[in-house]
Amino acid sequence: MISEMLYSDVKNNGYEITKCSYEGSFVITGNKPKISERFFLHQINRVRRKINKIKFWMNFEKEIKKLDALVIGGGNMIMDLTPDTKAAMHFNRYISIAKKHNKKVVVLSVGIGPFQTMNQQNKAIEALESCDFVTYRDESSYLLGAGNKKDQQYISVDPVFMLPKQLVNGPETKQQVIGIGVIDTLLFDPSMERYSNTLNGYVNLINRLIELDYDIVVFSTEIADYNMVNDVVNECNNNRVSIKYVENSDELLELYSNLSALVAARMHSLIIAYTQQIPIIGISWQQKVSSMFKLIDSDELCFEITELSEQVEDIVNQVKYSVNNENLRLKNEVKLQEFKKKYDINSYILNEIKKGNK
Repeated sequence: MISEMLYSDVKNNGYEITKCSYEGSFVITGNKPKISERFFLHQINRVRRKINKIKFWMNFEKEIKKLDALVIGGGNMIMDLTPDTKAAMHFNRYISIAKKHNKKVVVLSVGIGPFQTMNQQNKAIEALESCDFVTYRDESSYLLGAGNKKDQQYISVDPVFMLPKQLVNGPETKQQVIGIGVIDTLLFDPSMERYSNTLNGYVNLINRLIELDYDIVVFSTEIADYNMVNDVVNECNNNRVSIKYVENSDELLELYSNLSALVAARMHSLIIAYTQQIPIIGISWQQKVSSMFKLIDSDELCFEITELSEQVEDIVNQVKYSVNNENLRLKNEVKLQEFKKKYDINSYILNEIKKGNK
């Protein structure tokens, strides 16, 4: 979704585009694998990436020679969850190749952090300072990465905020449905105790919402979360709780068309719902989620995942407050219009580079 929005923005500014995946492969189109096939394909792709790494960088450099500028954009592109990783090094390799051939480098609506060491953060700052222009998706990323070249670095917003509203009507049924977008804590913390506590928090939250006559659908936009998704649904063991496998953005929007509100941890799941005027409550597992709620002036709608069990009643109260709240809907509509203006800096930079003014 991020790459699609940025691709559209760059294309709309009159550029011819060669699209390359940041994961290390040139993008091709084709049918997406079914959910049941992805684990197997993921393992194959990990091996292929190692085998094709040298070939990829040779092809990348070959393509860069033909282009006028390198545009890198979207997502948490520089982050280190352990002290040993070197995200900035991977990021900087793209920049170094482009600069070797005297190409402009523009980074759009990037998110950075968290970092575990000052050296990791300093390497990220160095990489970003070597770019011609950088826009950040939030203030927290800007404060982490701007360094000493603030005249070439700006605060924008996440590209997904530019997603047009596609859900015209509310839920088709009168029964109110709450979406619960879970995250598997084992993906960022090996503690089984924390996993168990988070699982219990989700289950207690769902059971409390059922008591208030809500139906529940549990899902994630990340395939790796489905161990937790299944555990949550199994622990609830209630026919008012269903599970949804989401394979693409169309299926996500179809799911959202039936929701009265969303409680979720994955940031882009939340942003997409926000653009469709679905009330959102956040479960923050990284600073980027908290920063997003600060951006939309709704800190009170965001709760720390480490305190999920203790905050069940507060979350339930926010769900009740948010559902069918016309004032909240109007507030969000105004914020989305503000974000469109903030995002314009990306188009301005691209236009200036195209005209040769930057």
